[in-house]
Amino acid sequence: MAADELDAMTRELAVLVEERRTIAASLDRLRDGPPPADELLLRRLKRRLTGLDERIGRLQRLLAPDMPA
Repeated sequence: MAADELDAMTRELAVLVEERRTIAASLDRLRDGPPPADELLLRRLKRRLTGLDERIGRLQRLLAPDMPA
């Protein structure tokens, strides 16, 4: 991989990690808040969080150095 591709993936990873932190904090506030929490919003945020986890994992695997067999 070229250095500029690695830099772009590293920047994307940082953005995704920050977005994940923000969504996780929002989920915690909604869960801990007063009861009628918007269930649809909670499901959407959980789904978004799962998607971010998958994308973050994929980028981390691409950026990790290959380990010898």
